[in-house]
Amino acid sequence: MLSYSIFLYDLLDGQRNIDWLPNLILVAAQTMMMLGVFRFLGRPLPRSLLPATLLAQAAVEYFRSQGAPQALVDAAYCAIVVVLAIVVLNILRRYQTVGEVRSIRLFIYCSLLVYGVVHVLRLAIGVMGIAPQIFPPDSIPMLSFFTGLPFLVISLVAFTAMSLHRTLAQSRDYEIAARANLHRFEQLMRISSAAMLLLRKGRIEDSNPKLGELFGCRREALHGLAFEALFLPGAEPVDPPGTPQHCVAVRADQSTFQAEVVMLELDEQQCLAEIRDVSRQKTLETQLRELAHADPLTGALNRRAFAARFEAFRQSFRPSCVALLDLDHFKRINDHFGHDVGDEVLITFTRLCQAHARTGDVFARMGGEEFLFLLPGCELAAAQGFLERLVQEMASLRFRGLPKGTTVSFSAGLADCPPGAELNAVLKQADLALYRAKANGRARVEL
Repeated sequence: MLSYSIFLYDLLDGQRNIDWLPNLILVAAQTMMMLGVFRFLGRPLPRSLLPATLLAQAAVEYFRSQGAPQALVDAAYCAIVVVLAIVVLNILRRYQTVGEVRSIRLFIYCSLLVYGVVHVLRLAIGVMGIAPQIFPPDSIPMLSFFTGLPFLVISLVAFTAMSLHRTLAQSRDYEIAARANLHRFEQLMRISSAAMLLLRKGRIEDSNPKLGELFGCRREALHGLAFEALFLPGAEPVDPPGTPQHCVAVRADQSTFQAEVVMLELDEQQCLAEIRDVSRQKTLETQLRELAHADPLTGALNRRAFAARFEAFRQSFRPSCVALLDLDHFKRINDHFGHDVGDEVLITFTRLCQAHARTGDVFARMGGEEFLFLLPGCELAAAQGFLERLVQEMASLRFRGLPKGTTVSFSAGLADCPPGAELNAVLKQADLALYRAKANGRARVEL
């Protein structure tokens, strides 16, 4: 536009004041336009284009300074413009477009083609002197101005329209992708086994449907509540964000459940919280712990659990006793009547001892037919009387699989357990007492 403005000023003024400036501006502008076309089409920029154009312009200006005719100089500039137009046309011809912008591309192609043809005519008329009676030399710049400029402007406007269309198309693609991502995120949140909450300043702003399922109400009813209101007082999440925390959550009906909470800070005002019901997991963990400390056949504590309980009691200052119990002739029962009957005897004996145990007493199966009794706060005489009553109770029991009139007995060795005593030392004393009970006729208690 600046180049053609200078042309028009010179023509209206009647003289060529600055011969080289319009052509220089025209070529530079067209070069920049072509570089813009390369970038628009996503093609690598030709590194040699700008230097080649500058060298061509320098050569033209050199010949002009050496006295070359102005018509020849104009023709040289026209040749540069035509070459640049051909390069752009070649790029557009190879550019693949969708149907919506194919017509715009064709329009740009035609406009630049006419623009190039106009400068070819200007070249032919100015240099070769074709049809001087129709196109006098002074009218040649006017031909370029009134015919070439409109098509160049039209092509620039069309390029702008194509750029806007591509921008709008990309915006639509981004919008479609964003909606798809949002839908996918909502579906993931819907099928998630955890409640996902968006918190703003400590209050629930949004959540997935799982929140309502966990707390037994519509999730919208919880929106706006303080996050701490979901948990028992004193059992709220207090650890830093990102750390799994185990809390006690309160449902709408005031029932509670074990919850695992993880919080992630988004910014100074917002954070994301995940609440997962781990009640079943906690129950399984408790059951596993119980199984790890229980005898699988009888349900009594095993030796490991007995040792742990003993360790807790041995530092107390209360007198305690430990008894080692052994079923008499148990191997004969297994050999004559089978292991099923032997298992029944073990289970029945365990139930008898557990039924007569006091609160705080510890009963465990040591292994095979041997059992242990820890009697906290019990003197030796009282412990002996308790075990003798168990011996009498055992003699009156009847067992499935054993012939009528068959009885099962046990012997017991009782040892004192002073404060701070070691378990192995106490068991050794109880084992010696049990050996004496066996030697003195069985079905008895020895100290």
